[in-house]
Amino acid sequence: MCLLGTGSFADSKSIAGPHIGISASVIGAEFDGKRTASDNSTSMNGRAGLVGGIGDIDAGYTAALDKNSAVTIGARYIPIKVDGSGTSSDATTGSTIKGELKNIYGAYIKPTYTISKDASVFVEVHYLKGDLNVTGLSATESQKPGDLEGWGGSVGVRVNLTPSAFLSVEASYTDFDGLRAKDVSNDGIRTKTVTFDPKIAEGRVTLGFTF
Repeated sequence: MCLLGTGSFADSKSIAGPHIGISASVIGAEFDGKRTASDNSTSMNGRAGLVGGIGDIDAGYTAALDKNSAVTIGARYIPIKVDGSGTSSDATTGSTIKGELKNIYGAYIKPTYTISKDASVFVEVHYLKGDLNVTGLSATESQKPGDLEGWGGSVGVRVNLTPSAFLSVEASYTDFDGLRAKDVSNDGIRTKTVTFDPKIAEGRVTLGFTF
């Protein structure tokens, strides 16, 4: 009876309208890398990882669909870069792989279901782009910043603190498309190819305001 009673006060209009938010995240980034010579004489693998904190800026608009359902369309920008490093699995070289992901931005759509007057749950599908800078398995091997893009999703809960302020907590995961680049240096015998496949997992807390 309590659940039914609480649901009867749910109203998606309480979250409708434009919003802006500032988020803080605990992030885990993983860069899987591989270098292969064109004649397949050498092939080295490595993995770089990072756990740290970032922040982002979020803005969007929420439209009420019915009494309990709403959908948000928005955009997100992460002004803080994410970087990490790891050691090649080739024990004879001990070479270092480094990856730097920055200028991350994108868009999302977020279906939401209100469960009470001040609380709602949501799922999100997002598309992100960014720049990836890779330092390969020698000092002369690198990839200049290039377009990186990927799809991901999240699930979370939103709580209205006041009629205009809210707090949301969510878990997010993004799998970026792999990048392939030729070694910018050439040893005169063979060309080396460097590939990277970045992934990001986040735990995000957002303080936002509707107006």
